[in-house]
Amino acid sequence: MAQYKVALVIENSRELMTEKLFDAFFAGCVPVYVGPNPADFGIPGGLAFQASPDAVSVSVCIEKALAIDYERWRREVANFLTNP
Repeated sequence: MAQYKVALVIENSRELMTEKLFDAFFAGCVPVYVGPNPADFGIPGGLAFQASPDAVSVSVCIEKALAIDYERWRREVANFLTNP
């Protein structure tokens, strides 16, 4: 996964968060996330792009993810992952 800038992360449930989102973070991929609200699990805003489970929403979020300042995002993710 590390060779890609963006990862599509789809949970099996709209209620549970698994390791999939963190796999994207650790690989350095900006997640386009279909699942429960990451904020409900303590994930800061801006680290993942929340998409609805439809092609249009996913496509829009992928475009947004590709347009961000990737180096800034990487610093914010590293800060989140190393902050107790």
